[in-house]
Amino acid sequence: MQLHFRSRLSLPLFTGGKVEGEQGAAIHIVLDDASTRHVVTSGTEASVKLDVVVLEDDLNNEAHEGWTQEEFELYY
Repeated sequence: MQLHFRSRLSLPLFTGGKVEGEQGAAIHIVLDDASTRHVVTSGTEASVKLDVVVLEDDLNNEAHEGWTQEEFELYY
């Protein structure tokens, strides 16, 4: 499963700041099945609450893969 932003974010983003779409609009995020690329529209995954936060870090390296929730909360 993969999360995808369907709306453009209002830039710049600041750590601890509110994450909004362009011109203050709500952001639209969908969950895709990675193997089929279809949007998940039913089941518990289709109606999950999601918190989006801005982090001051480079999370694009392998050291950050596979974190548990506890590990993430300890670091951030």
